[in-house]
Amino acid sequence: MPEIALKEAAVEGCPTVSASGELNISTAPELREALMKYLKRREPLVLLNLSGLEFMDTSGLATIIEAHLQAERYGGKLALVGLQERIAEMLEVTHVTALFHIFATEDEAVKALRA
Repeated sequence: MPEIALKEAAVEGCPTVSASGELNISTAPELREALMKYLKRREPLVLLNLSGLEFMDTSGLATIIEAHLQAERYGGKLALVGLQERIAEMLEVTHVTALFHIFATEDEAVKALRA
């Protein structure tokens, strides 16, 4: 059974969820729960580090879009960090790249979005 590993930390005071493995219909609820914990607290900036993500299906994409929209509702931001080529291509093909704040590193995201 495909698995996802989630690690929660803070980067310069910003909640950060790092996902590795596979983000699919079976594992998306775990990521949703981790992200919503911070979004329900109305954190101004939440980082989602996907550098360890090997696969994402449309359920995973829907979860990330939902988190983005939740943050946007209260004026917060969800930043995607460290996209693997396959994941970046999926965002491009589905025409949702423009929705997201995308950065190569966590530090870049914090500097750009706190400025």
